[in-house]
Amino acid sequence: MPAAQLGVSQYTVLDAPIAEGLDLLVETGLPGLELFMEGTQWWDGGALAAVEARRHRLAGPLSVHPPSWDINIASYTRPVWQTAVDVYSRAIEWAGRLGATYVVAHIGWRADPHLPRRAALARAEDALQVLVPRAAAAGVVLAVENVGWHGLEVCDQAEFTALVHRLPAGAGALLDVGHARLAGWDVAGALRDLAPRLVALHLHDNHGARDEHLPIGQGDLDWTGLLPRLRALPAHCQHVLEYAPGTPLERVRQDGALLGRLLAPPE
Repeated sequence: MPAAQLGVSQYTVLDAPIAEGLDLLVETGLPGLELFMEGTQWWDGGALAAVEARRHRLAGPLSVHPPSWDINIASYTRPVWQTAVDVYSRAIEWAGRLGATYVVAHIGWRADPHLPRRAALARAEDALQVLVPRAAAAGVVLAVENVGWHGLEVCDQAEFTALVHRLPAGAGALLDVGHARLAGWDVAGALRDLAPRLVALHLHDNHGARDEHLPIGQGDLDWTGLLPRLRALPAHCQHVLEYAPGTPLERVRQDGALLGRLLAPPE
């Protein structure tokens, strides 16, 4: 596997000023970068310019993770749903100008387990039907990410898989293995079933209770069983380390090197 299919999320340096954080991530040597657009910095007019000015330093693929912590395409409140679609649309347009390969779209969540799950999933799919053609027009792929756990999810593993396979060309899945663990999914099975439409992976670990975004091997995911399965994924699939803010960058470098060795084609 070419090294260009390995990357790191800007989430790891979320607490740093955007320009400084990007410079730190470039130094990890991982060629791919996923911009993580959470926080007030992104709504400063200079933020996008700071990224654009550093675009030439990013040798590998670039992807964009729009705001998602308070943006929900499954919202039952129509103005909130519309705002989510609008924010994603703006991120898609900008990603196209940057030459990004894909834009992440969280499938959404329910604010309370009593809210009807199927209706929430339908609203999410309505949003995706709007966003997919906009992504195609911008020249980027829309990568739908699994989120939701502990009763707040809008879909189970089978429903997410079916949704992904219903999406038109120009869209696919981003499997977040940590989120899948929290939701009780069969992660190995998800890798197998989503493989034909898999755009990218978010790789991190947890202990099954919180979305800890720990480095590989620091939680209780079965990496011994999972890592060899990555070799069977489509050649274009991006493998993104999405570690928590404050994770030592030396650990990012080490895990990137580990994945590079693991996924390298046999000689």
